[in-house]
Amino acid sequence: WVRGAPSAGTDADSAPTVALVANYDTFAAAPGLAVGSDHNGSGVVAVLELARIFGRLYSEFRTQGPLSVLFVLTGAGRMNYAGTKTWIRKADSRVLEALEFVLCLEDIASGDDLYLHVSRNPRDQDIRSITENFVDTAKQMDVNLEVVYTQLNSSDSTIHWQHEQFTKKRILGATLANHRTPRPMFEGSSIFDRSSMVDTKILARNIKLVMES
Repeated sequence: WVRGAPSAGTDADSAPTVALVANYDTFAAAPGLAVGSDHNGSGVVAVLELARIFGRLYSEFRTQGPLSVLFVLTGAGRMNYAGTKTWIRKADSRVLEALEFVLCLEDIASGDDLYLHVSRNPRDQDIRSITENFVDTAKQMDVNLEVVYTQLNSSDSTIHWQHEQFTKKRILGATLANHRTPRPMFEGSSIFDRSSMVDTKILARNIKLVMES
């Protein structure tokens, strides 16, 4: 957690905050052989690298931004993102109230295209402002990024994207991924998701895109 530049009358714990989130699960019939280099090792690496960059940037008052940045890693991603749900339930209420936006990172180290998944109506002014920032940054970096809107179905027990756990609590969120449709919960063994599947240049590019958006 890095703190933004404080404003008059603002408590440090309730300052406007952006959260960068990833889950660290792997899945395989033989758990000891599960790797998960892209799904979701790439998201974890991105969150850790962004924590390093923001930590250095915010270490001096003159380079502090107005927003605090929170870094979160959760488990049980293959189980309806249960770890994310638990984190939300246990988090300090002041932290949750301060969250202005949550960006979840998933499978971002392979494939040229990116998809920004949102559950709030794209006509909503807050989400439109955020998605436009991402689209503009992607254009400047010559990255093909598409915004995908999927309405959250409250009667569906399946959580398709990690940010939906936040959406259920009326917290604005999105998931950045390299696939347009969600992966079935237990499909795709992490045994075959090895380092050879990861393109480090793509990963570095996507980390930069998040940083600059």
